[in-house]
Amino acid sequence: MQVPFFQRLGQQLRPLVRAHANEDTVAAWPPVAARLLNAPERLAHSVLQQALPDCQLFVHVPLARLVRVPNRRSYNEWLSRISGLSADFAICDRSSQVIGTVLLSPREETPRGKLRRERLARVLRAAGLQVVEWQVGWQPHQNELRQALGLARL
Repeated sequence: MQVPFFQRLGQQLRPLVRAHANEDTVAAWPPVAARLLNAPERLAHSVLQQALPDCQLFVHVPLARLVRVPNRRSYNEWLSRISGLSADFAICDRSSQVIGTVLLSPREETPRGKLRRERLARVLRAAGLQVVEWQVGWQPHQNELRQALGLARL
C-alpha cells in the first residue's frame, strides 16, 4: 500500500514540530529592553508635556482602548476591523477620560499606511475626539497645540 505524499510529509515534519515546541522561548530569542519612542516621537512627547501640564499623556494607545462601540453588532467583527490601529498619543484629563489624540505623520508614508492613518482619524473624529495630525518636523507653539486640541481653556 502506498502512503499519500502529504501523510508522509506530515510524518517527516512531526519530529521537527515537537522539537520546536520544546524550545525555550527566552533561550531561542533572547529578549532585550526596547526603546518605546523614536526621535520624532520623543520630541512630540516633550512638546506635548510642556503644552499640556494638566493632562495625562499616553503613547501608542490601541484604538479599541480609545473608543467604545454599541453592542448591537459583533464586537469581535469590529475588533478585527480596527486591529493594529493605534494613536501615537492619547491626551486625557485627570480622570483618564480621553479628550484628544495626536497622530504622527511620517515623512515618507506608503499609500497603505496613509489609508490606515486616515481610517484611524475618521473613527476618532466620529467618536467626538480632537485629532491633531502632526507632520514630522512641525514645531508648534504651546498655544497653537492647545488650540488644535480644543484645549485653549487649560
